Amino acid sequence: MYHLCITCAVFFETTDAKGNKYVFNGVIHEFSPNQKITRTFELENTPLGVQLEFYEFEKLTDDTSKLNMHVLYESVAHRDQVLKIGMVQGINMAHNRLQNILNKLR
Repeated sequence: MYHLCITCAVFFETTDAKGNKYVFNGVIHEFSPNQKITRTFELENTPLGVQLEFYEFEKLTDDTSKLNMHVLYESVAHRDQVLKIGMVQGINMAHNRLQNILNKLR
């Protein structure tokens, strides 16, 4: 589920295969279509803190682009916790699902 409101606040909710629910929120600070997104991101009900994310889209062909992500954490300890709980795999899974949906729309 994904919601975007006028204030540019975002809310994500997902459930894993075991039925565990995860809730994320953040604020979009900059949006340039087909170029970049700057946003904050936070996993609710955890001590992980807020991360600042920079997404830049690099055109490869007329139909494809490469997404470059740069993420800043409050501390090295917060970064290490994010890696430990598997959020990298989660974001890859989410991006792969998005790619599959977009491929079906062509």
